Amino acid sequence: MVALETRILVVDDSPTVYEMVRRQLEPEGYIVDALTAFTALPEYLRSTPPHLILLDLEMPALSGHAFARFIRKHQPQEIPIVVHSARPEVELRRASDAMGALGYVSKSAVNGSLRRVVRRALSMGQQGQAG
Repeated sequence: MVALETRILVVDDSPTVYEMVRRQLEPEGYIVDALTAFTALPEYLRSTPPHLILLDLEMPALSGHAFARFIRKHQPQEIPIVVHSARPEVELRRASDAMGALGYVSKSAVNGSLRRVVRRALSMGQQGQAG
């Protein structure tokens, strides 16, 4: 059961990826928002802090690593991050570890992998905030 108003922010420059993620997560009860540019991030974090960020590694103006550093520096409450990319799994794991993300998932994930990773990261994020 998803907590009421659980908000997932998809940071990706591709509207197609956002739609794919939205179609998988909204039926589970999540609210799914999208940001395609870094410039909108500060205002979004101030006005609508998400419960989880699904972060692409390869954005045109700023890398996923730089996004994660900005979020960690400017967001007082820790927001769980899941790396979401088309890169090979070894690179996803390495990037996830380097930025302190709670997980990673390939953009080509099928059979509920995205939903499982999101549920796990949200659960881990809640445990980390409670402790």
